[in-house]
Amino acid sequence: QVLTAMEQHHWQISAAAHALHLSRPSMYKLLANHPLIRDVEQIPTEEIRSALAACGGNMAACASRLKTPVEALRRYVRAAGLLAS
Repeated sequence: QVLTAMEQHHWQISAAAHALHLSRPSMYKLLANHPLIRDVEQIPTEEIRSALAACGGNMAACASRLKTPVEALRRYVRAAGLLAS
């Protein structure tokens, strides 16, 4: 149910939480404990680079491919300088 909501809402936590009638803190707990949803900081940088390239830089598609929330992915990519200027 959590994974489906994340997919349906383009890996946006607040939208998925709203759809499931959950608070954001509750959603974060579910995400942290879900076996298929990944913490972006645990994904190897090369895997993120490869997913970004495969998705043409589309963050929502990349988040879906990596199974990680799009907001966290966007912050990580920006901080790590993984997108070409």
